[in-house]
Amino acid sequence: MPERNPLLLPYDLPPFSAIRAEHLVPAIEQIIADSRNTTATIIASQSLFPTWDDLVQAVEELEARLDGFLKIIELLDSVPQGPTWKLASHRSYELARQYCAELAANNDLYQLHRQLADSPPAALFNQQRHSALHKILRKYQLAGLDLSPENQRRLKTLNLQIEEFSQEFLRRVKDSGDAWRKHIQDKAMLSGLPGATLARMEAAARDAGLDGWLLTLSEQSFQEVMSYADHRALRQEMMVAYYSRAVSTGRDDIATDNEPVLTVLLDSRHQKAQLLGYDNFAELALVEQMAQTTDEVTAFLYQQIDRARTTFAHEAQQLQRYAAQRGIDALEPWDYNYYAEKIRQDVAGVSQDAVRKYFPLETVLQRLCAFTKTLFGVELIEQTTVDTWHPDVRVFELREYAEPLGICSLTLIAAWRAARLAPPQVCAITG
Repeated sequence: MPERNPLLLPYDLPPFSAIRAEHLVPAIEQIIADSRNTTATIIASQSLFPTWDDLVQAVEELEARLDGFLKIIELLDSVPQGPTWKLASHRSYELARQYCAELAANNDLYQLHRQLADSPPAALFNQQRHSALHKILRKYQLAGLDLSPENQRRLKTLNLQIEEFSQEFLRRVKDSGDAWRKHIQDKAMLSGLPGATLARMEAAARDAGLDGWLLTLSEQSFQEVMSYADHRALRQEMMVAYYSRAVSTGRDDIATDNEPVLTVLLDSRHQKAQLLGYDNFAELALVEQMAQTTDEVTAFLYQQIDRARTTFAHEAQQLQRYAAQRGIDALEPWDYNYYAEKIRQDVAGVSQDAVRKYFPLETVLQRLCAFTKTLFGVELIEQTTVDTWHPDVRVFELREYAEPLGICSLTLIAAWRAARLAPPQVCAITG
């Protein structure tokens, strides 16, 4: 008897530990097939008198099932996986993207939603339903369903280009960052770095078959070097490498230079915006936002800059005076975080790294639960038997008046726990 796919079985919470790479593509293919069949049934049944429950909610349920599947893959992608998983994950996202584009271009669904919006029953809808219908209709319009057939084909081509070059841009940044390594054998170059950082770098070198320490361009390593490394040239080298990933000034510019990719991407976005009736892509990007115009956004940003300018100037002067006392006449970009941390240590007598030791994880979680109950009247009850996508994920049930409201998960930085060097810190909460 063939094994049943856990992603296609009913569940309250995903069976993460049972999901394997071979389950992904068959699951998304089945979900898409079911959705196509149900969509055809919805269109046939709603053709005369579309209703909220049997049209809007029915379509939303189909989209929710697909979104739930993609969320599971996203969570499992967040932990190291093998090449087989990566291929299956990429294929699943591609199939989902293609189907979402197909749904957005479904003119029958668009016309049914327009028919519902113009119907007498819709005049009695509350504001929430009117807003929901407005967003749905706008989604179809942004998919180009009000365009001529020729322009619809052109929009489809532009969307494919935008998707392709967006992914290529991110891939090149990642590949460029992954390619950068600095093997250090002189520990003096690492002066100032916390012990946990040194141990992690030493483990990375050992895993690569090297002695000494291995530095990478991971976000965590970058922030720690910028804040703690006494060796100024090391800070400079790492900052230049970090901000020149996939650019022509980087050492790997031939393989990963992103300038031509970005040029095509910006041009395709601009053409798409104009095809849909907007002056530029910035205007199109604001359609789903609270801000109404690009001028409004620009004015807000300049207002925030003006308000903070005095503070920025004062802090810059303070950093410059502090650095000058230590023989640095002119601050460079790779100096700011370092000397800000030094001032913080001098004033408070403790570093950010040391402060972490005063906030052990269990105490923080207890305070979080107490705070949530006091402020919102909601209890957070930890569920220790729930299947999760990583051992460092903690799951809590939200309860109000002893009634369950939902589940939230707290994701921890696994590296700290694995190294047993410092308590893990809460870095994300997902619901």
